[in-house]
Amino acid sequence: FLLKQYSRSLREENISIQRDRIVETAIDKVLKLPGHQLQQHLKIQFENETAQDSGGVSREFYFIIFNEFFFSENYNLFTLSEDESFYWFTSESARQNPDTIYYQYVGTIVGLALSNSINLPVRFPMVLYKKLYDVALTFRDFEELCPAQAHSIQSLKKQVNSNVRLEDLEMYFSVTDPVTHKEVPIVPNGDQKQVTESNLDEYINALVDYHLNTSIRKEFEAFKTGFNLSRPKILTSFRFYDLDVLISGTQVLNWAALKTNTTYANGYDERSPSVVMFWKIFNEMDDQKKELLLKFITGCSRAPAGGLEVLNIVIQKNGDVSKLPTSHTCVYTLDLPDYQNEEKMRKSLDICANNAEGFGLI
Repeated sequence: FLLKQYSRSLREENISIQRDRIVETAIDKVLKLPGHQLQQHLKIQFENETAQDSGGVSREFYFIIFNEFFFSENYNLFTLSEDESFYWFTSESARQNPDTIYYQYVGTIVGLALSNSINLPVRFPMVLYKKLYDVALTFRDFEELCPAQAHSIQSLKKQVNSNVRLEDLEMYFSVTDPVTHKEVPIVPNGDQKQVTESNLDEYINALVDYHLNTSIRKEFEAFKTGFNLSRPKILTSFRFYDLDVLISGTQVLNWAALKTNTTYANGYDERSPSVVMFWKIFNEMDDQKKELLLKFITGCSRAPAGGLEVLNIVIQKNGDVSKLPTSHTCVYTLDLPDYQNEEKMRKSLDICANNAEGFGLI
């Protein structure tokens, strides 16, 4: 609510974007703007298109440009975590382009999305937000980012307590780069410094610092620079843990509220047979399938800050029952054919949910 009030108070700046050159024009006209202009409320207009930006056009723009930089193999900026729950910075050795300017662009996009109360289809680990707020990091942050390695460290400490000699394991203050397979020291001359019982805590602290800070320092600093250029000034009123919901939305979803806030168009109302059928099928889905269908309709599998209670989707009639449903993610609208056949609708919605990444999206 505070962010929405803040956004409305900003001076508006109209930006014209070429859809067929969206990356180039986004960089030139948005991402390279000086900080004072990024602090304005940017209203997007696609050239030669009539749609006025009442929120939907900007949301579409941020989704497209974010997906282009974030998920494109051309940049390979972020890597999915071990448990596939969030994204983290890709190491320099694993990237095709070592230029960190694109991390600054992503940071700027995230800050702009915050200013416009737009949730992005991605989740970061809490350690990123702690770093943005300069909060001290702990072993628990390492555990979130590298659970398998953290478990190995904990097992190592148990072995020491069981009178296992660390010297016999021939471990050193270094890590193996997963791409080059070369040994990388985590302290000066670490590849020659052996881990012993007496310096085990020093080794653990160095390992944590390497993974959370040293190995991604240039990438993070570029991201932080872009983020600080565009982030809403009111963000100082929030704590670091608030950013997870403000950027990615909430994970705890009240599905009943989604139905309550849905409106209907093009001949549908809440009593239409296909609408009744849709909600029957939706209510029978498990939470994972519901989240996928939510992503198909809105572009995000999580709800905005405030939950589904503040999300308004539209289900509108599409008479061509030979086609699958389509969605307009920028305006949270589902085009649902008037199937009037439960089995056909169920199969169609399953296809949409299982292909929520870019399939049938407008």
